[in-house]
Amino acid sequence: MTLSGVYETAEDHIAALNAAGEWVTCDAATGTASVRSVADFARALKNASKSVGAFDDLNRTQGENILFGYGDGQGAHFDATMAELLAATEYAAAFAEDLARTDAQGNTVVARVDLYNPMYYLCEAYAGYQTAMPARYWRIRTGINQGDTAVNTEINLALALEQTAAVEDVDFAMVWGQAHVEAERTGTSTENFIAWVNACMAESSGEKQNVGVLQKGRSRLFSLMQQGRRGRSQDRAAWRLASVMLRPVLPCGSVGILRRDAHVIPLDRRCSGSGEAPPRPCGSPGACSRIARQTPGQRCAGWQSRNRRQYPQWGGW
Repeated sequence: MTLSGVYETAEDHIAALNAAGEWVTCDAATGTASVRSVADFARALKNASKSVGAFDDLNRTQGENILFGYGDGQGAHFDATMAELLAATEYAAAFAEDLARTDAQGNTVVARVDLYNPMYYLCEAYAGYQTAMPARYWRIRTGINQGDTAVNTEINLALALEQTAAVEDVDFAMVWGQAHVEAERTGTSTENFIAWVNACMAESSGEKQNVGVLQKGRSRLFSLMQQGRRGRSQDRAAWRLASVMLRPVLPCGSVGILRRDAHVIPLDRRCSGSGEAPPRPCGSPGACSRIARQTPGQRCAGWQSRNRRQYPQWGGW
C-alpha cells in the first residue's frame, strides 16, 4: 500500500488502504471519504515506532532523554509516570536518581517537562493552567502516516488552544501521505511558515488600525463631555449623550476589565448592580463618581462645578 501515487480508480486506492482491515470508505457520488474505524486506522497508519517507554527509553537512549539531560551529553530519565509504573522493577533506582537531580538553575526535570509542555498551561488538569499568556496565533502541521506520536497528540493541543480565550486562530492540519517530518500539503515548510507569519502580522496590524479609529472616536466623545461641563444646556446634553456611549458594558455579575477614557482599570470583584453601575453617592467607598481616576476602595472626595453643584455619574462601577 502507498498513500500517495497513481491508482486507476478511487476504488483501487481505497481497496489498497483497507488491505489490513476496513477503516475508510469512499462515496463516489459525493467524492468524499469517511473513516469508519479509528482502531483499524491506527493499525494501518499509526503503528508504534518506539519500544516500551517510548520517549523516555529504559536505557536513556532516545533524543528526548538527551533533551532532558543535564548538559553532559548523556541521557536522563524524565517521565514521572514511568517511574511510578516501574517502582518495583530493576529500573526504579535509575528513574529515582534522575528525577531527583536539578539543573544549573535549580529546576527538577519534572518542572522542566512542565515548561516544555504547552498543555501544562492550557488544560485544567495541570497546576499551571492559565498561569501564562499563550500566543494569539498558532500553526500546527503533522504527517498522518507516522507512529512517533499518538493520533491524539496534536489534536489535543489544537482543541485546547481553540478553547483558550486569548488564542485567536489555530491553523491545524494533518497532512496526507506524510510521515514524522515537516509536513506540508504544498510548498515548503519555510515558505509556508513565513507566509503564515506575514498573514498574522497583517491581521494584527488591521486590528491596531481599528483600535486607533476607536480611540479617536472616544477622544471626540470626551471632548464633547468637556464642552458640556463648561458650556450651555445643549452642550451639556451632548455631554450626557457621550457619557452613556462611553460606559463600559458588562453583564451584571461579570468579572472583567473596564475601559474608561482610554484608561484600563482591572475589576477584581463582581458587579452587584442590575447591568448598569450601582449608584455611589459622593463620599462613598469605591471608584470616584467622575472619570474614575481613583482606584477601587478609595473614598470619593466629591467633584463640584463652579456653582458648587455635583455632576452626575457617567458610568460608575
